Amino acid sequence: MKREPAHSGFSAVSSTEAEQWRPAAPSAEEVARATLERFLIEHTETLLQNLQFYAVRLGLAREGEARLTAQELLQEVAVEALAHAARFQPERQALAWLLGIGLNVIRRQKAERARQGRREWSVTRLAQTLAPMEAPGEWDLFDQLQDKSVGGPEELVEAREGAQALLALVDEDDRELLRLALVEDCEREALARQLGISPGAVRVRLHRALQRLRCAFRQRDASHGTRPGR
Repeated sequence: MKREPAHSGFSAVSSTEAEQWRPAAPSAEEVARATLERFLIEHTETLLQNLQFYAVRLGLAREGEARLTAQELLQEVAVEALAHAARFQPERQALAWLLGIGLNVIRRQKAERARQGRREWSVTRLAQTLAPMEAPGEWDLFDQLQDKSVGGPEELVEAREGAQALLALVDEDDRELLRLALVEDCEREALARQLGISPGAVRVRLHRALQRLRCAFRQRDASHGTRPGR
């Protein structure tokens, strides 16, 4: 007797149905992200050594602190690279692409340090111009108006509150001008555009506002029975 082929209880799956069950191919961004993540893990030391070299070469860090600076830079590079993974083409060299981001991070940090330095120098120069024989206590006035580096959120709040208390000693126009120039670090040209006056006029107004603030500071100390520098 001729035996019929056995049949299972399941029907054959068509090629169309098989395609529907097949997992979707990863996107280009997903491939790029995976490539970068793998490279960051496998070549951490190479990246650190390069970043350490550039941090010293470009003047961001001294030799003794370069390793720690490189570690901080690498963290920022990794975050930025993975956030923009769609821009990376896997056929390119990951090392060159990541170090390019690292150089941009170093340049940004150097620019920020230079900006902070210009602010501190500018405030000191203004103080010397206004009162060459200024008493030590009045130098504290200008120190408090600077947006200095602080240790944490509590110190930042305290520094901001101190600056606001000092600016409250002058009228609204002077207060806003000094806040923009010294606390927010708005440069003279930007101030001129915002106020609708010339850069020279900004300098004159800032000079006078600082004079009024200094006088108000002295009067406050006198009313409290304190002497400058005490």
